[in-house]
Amino acid sequence: MRIDAHNRVEIARDARIRDCRIHIKGRGNTLSIAPGANLRGVLLELRGDDNHLSIGEGTVIGGDCYLSARGQGIQLIIGADGMLSRNVKVMTGDGHDILEGDHCINAPRSIHIDDHVWLADEATVLKGVSIGRDAVVGLGSIVTRDVPAGAIVAGNPARVIREGIHWVR
Repeated sequence: MRIDAHNRVEIARDARIRDCRIHIKGRGNTLSIAPGANLRGVLLELRGDDNHLSIGEGTVIGGDCYLSARGQGIQLIIGADGMLSRNVKVMTGDGHDILEGDHCINAPRSIHIDDHVWLADEATVLKGVSIGRDAVVGLGSIVTRDVPAGAIVAGNPARVIREGIHWVR
């Protein structure tokens, strides 16, 4: 665990955190993990200033997942009762700036994943995306645009293949 000073980590007593790595670099960043959340072998990263990464109540996140909130004032919100399978990546930025003159043309953007969302193995969610309640993201899909509530998306880039669904654990 590497956490710079002037950052905050809030982990509920009954959250289960096993074999996870937490890297927080910058100032004013907040990591919040709600009661009943269950993480195993996850890398959580906050880089920059005033970023917020939140994992909701009862959400399960599988091995080798990577959740990254980078930038300034960025939010990565994962709602309650969700499931992120193995090797899922959720990234608010590209890792490096691409400049045109002095202007950054690939600025980080917040991500919001609503309650009761299932991201299957090796799914990737990219910056600026919102995923609605009860949605399912298929195996290996790359999500580049918003996903409506109650939709299944799949592919690269992910596209809606069915709507009006809900899923059960």
